[in-house]
Amino acid sequence: MTKVNSACALFFLLHVAVMVLVIRAVPYPTNLDEHQHLSFVYHVRAHPDFIPDYARMFVVDHTDQARFLSEKNHLQHPSFYYQMLKFFIDPEGVAFGENVTRLRLVNMALSGLAVLLGLFFATRCLTGAEARVGFAATLVVVPMIGVVGGTINNDNLALLGGALTLGGLIRLLGGASPNMAVAGLLGAGFALGALSKLSAGLVLGLWVAFAHLAVLGQLFPLDRRRAAYLLVLAVFVALGISPYIGNLATFGVLLYTEPHMFPVSQMDPVILALPEFLVMFGALFLDTWAVYQADALDWAAMLGVLGLSAIGAWRGLFRRPAGPPGIAAVLAGAGLAAFFCGLVINIAFIYPIHLESGHAGGMSIRYYLPLWGGVAAGVGLAIGGLASEKAKSAVLLGLLALLLYSYAVPLVAAAFSSP
Repeated sequence: MTKVNSACALFFLLHVAVMVLVIRAVPYPTNLDEHQHLSFVYHVRAHPDFIPDYARMFVVDHTDQARFLSEKNHLQHPSFYYQMLKFFIDPEGVAFGENVTRLRLVNMALSGLAVLLGLFFATRCLTGAEARVGFAATLVVVPMIGVVGGTINNDNLALLGGALTLGGLIRLLGGASPNMAVAGLLGAGFALGALSKLSAGLVLGLWVAFAHLAVLGQLFPLDRRRAAYLLVLAVFVALGISPYIGNLATFGVLLYTEPHMFPVSQMDPVILALPEFLVMFGALFLDTWAVYQADALDWAAMLGVLGLSAIGAWRGLFRRPAGPPGIAAVLAGAGLAAFFCGLVINIAFIYPIHLESGHAGGMSIRYYLPLWGGVAAGVGLAIGGLASEKAKSAVLLGLLALLLYSYAVPLVAAAFSSP
């Protein structure tokens, strides 16, 4: 266990070091919509409505914090994350760069807490040092997690929601009776994810729903304790979806959209048939694993993680000794099911937009990071299920090499090559 704890400590320190590097060395704004997120904070500070007037949201001027430009802000997320961050800026008394640093540090705290909680929960549902280290590495050593953690981005709040959801599922699947503590963890995790962005609420909701299929016997027949558990979950679900109900009442849609949100760079956009679009979707999805320019090793890291996770989930669910599947198997199976259902919904949402406007975007690995604990659980199962200790060590070392390369090497190169 000491080796596992040491590895987890190193992963956490790496995460913190990368976030500090981003805050100190990566110029503002990054290409992850950082200025749009900051502008959203300035907007809700000036107009603190829970349901923002998205049609009147503009980006703030770099040189004059009191002025918004004519450029529209394309973000359409709930306002909760931005309402929270508005208390950390002081446009009247502090320079623009200092306000940026303040908000980057707040995001660093959110991301650091998410990773710390994830590592705490991750090592408690597998046996064997290699399996646990594989789980922890897959959970943390993801390029987007470290870089996004050092920027102003609502994905950091979504990641914290994912960590709480992971903890709640581990307790539930580990035999804990459906009680208020479990409901609080699961509900708070889902609510934070949904209040940060729709995609996070979607995948976390699917993850929780699929995982509950394995514990239906613990929920029924209903009694007072089980009914209280479901009631607490329902309250958190209502809290999480409240911005979207507000959107529906205000705008007639769950997610406010305008044509300017889906820009097309070419004058005569190319409209792709569905098979061609799926190929492009897959290629762009692979490219989003790396923060900067992706290469073959980055793709190998992402495909290796997903492949190992699928193998681990399959073995844990269908090729196990007699008896119910273990915690990690259900986490992995439900997580991968949520991952691929989320992909299908993602495609179903953006392909009609592509047909209408030619816009080619709207896909990123960042959307699925809140449920990365499920993916990581499958990787741990795959490594732990290998027949020999040598094989376990070899696969783990290969995975670590790929993850560390795609996590650190492009980032360091980009940071130190910046003017």
